[in-house]
Amino acid sequence: MDALAALGAFREATDLVQEATTRVREVWAELLAALHDLLRRARLWRSEDAVARLLAAEIDASAAAVDALVARLRPGIEAELGTLAETANRAVPVFTLFDTAIDLAGAAGHLAGLSAEMTGRGDLEAWSGAARESYDRRVREQITAADVAAEEAAATSRWLTEIGTAGAAYVTKVGHRGAELVNRLAEAAVQAVEAAPAELARIVTTLDRLEMAMREE
Repeated sequence: MDALAALGAFREATDLVQEATTRVREVWAELLAALHDLLRRARLWRSEDAVARLLAAEIDASAAAVDALVARLRPGIEAELGTLAETANRAVPVFTLFDTAIDLAGAAGHLAGLSAEMTGRGDLEAWSGAARESYDRRVREQITAADVAAEEAAATSRWLTEIGTAGAAYVTKVGHRGAELVNRLAEAAVQAVEAAPAELARIVTTLDRLEMAMREE
């Protein structure tokens, strides 16, 4: 992968991380709001419905479990947001690295072109002697210097591109992990919005699975 292609991949990865950072914040807030409303509805149902009053202990236990799971989930969510934000911030200097790699690749091409242009210069049949030999020697030295400089610039460009490509792989991994978290949070939020008060225990199971998935990452 050349520097331009690697830069494009890195830019996509960085965009993914930035989008995931925003969406995790938004969907986490939506989930908290949905859970708050569900708990409010469950407590209201418990106080107003005769059947629900018979299930008061189960409702209270589920409500307490929801609160406990939210408390356990919060540090993990904040840690993931920190990782996403830090990854996005650290991406800034990598763009400079790619710019340098691209510039060096261009310089390598230019130097290689100079070498080709100098080859055969001074091929004047009527010119001979010490001055001609001195001139030819200097041309050869300049061609060698241009070739060496071109190879060094190209090698440095490749090295910088490899470093940037490795960075892009890491940023992509972080972005995909953030996107997966967004999906899980969004699914839990939808369930909480749609759940009836009597389904509070099901939401406990959903949150428990969410916490387990985050611990495994």
